Amino acid sequence: MGNARFVLVHGAWHGGWCWRDVQRELQARGYEVDAPTLPGLAERASEMSRDLTLEALVDDVVSYLADRALTDVVLVGHSFGGTVITGVADRARERLRRLVYLDAVVIESGERGFDTVPADAVAARRRSAEAFDGGISMPPPAPEVFGLGPEHRWASEQLTPHPMASYESPLRLAHPVGNGLPVSYVACTKPWYATSKLWRDRAVAHGWAITTLPTAHDAMVLAPEATAALLDEDVR
Repeated sequence: MGNARFVLVHGAWHGGWCWRDVQRELQARGYEVDAPTLPGLAERASEMSRDLTLEALVDDVVSYLADRALTDVVLVGHSFGGTVITGVADRARERLRRLVYLDAVVIESGERGFDTVPADAVAARRRSAEAFDGGISMPPPAPEVFGLGPEHRWASEQLTPHPMASYESPLRLAHPVGNGLPVSYVACTKPWYATSKLWRDRAVAHGWAITTLPTAHDAMVLAPEATAALLDEDVR
């Protein structure tokens, strides 16, 4: 285990809260764990603006690591969080031990989050955002999209709008995706998330190790023990 420390980056419409149970499980296994919330979301909702580009979210996590002098970090990104950890690895490789993409988006340099989403879904999100607040943010979809049922009400009620600019703006990389770090990809399979096939195909193309979890997209809420066990095993 060494001195590895987990930093868990949430996906769209979520916040650091979604890692609550995974964080507890990893801490019980002896790890230090951080689960920061990205700007504009959850308890940082007051920071929402048109200026919250993908680069701004990446910079926020890079600053989080630097301000706390964190090193030997296992950086985990869930869903949209995959775009963020790709950018962080490009800029702060020296602070990281490895990357883990948890059913997460994989984009290349110059691409946007929307480039991995079907055109009809992109159009629907843009219409929804325009109707909601003039296009600044996208309101959350139905919780069932993430596999959250009535028994997960605590999580469903915490979903908040997501900054549109973070999906519309490109990620610029100075290095190949992953920046030479060890990388793992975890695919959630029960059921497969609607837009995840492209992400998995890219993980395969990059030669990353791929494992599966028999749960729906929000694995950290739906199967925290199994998620933590897999992350623990991945580090050892």
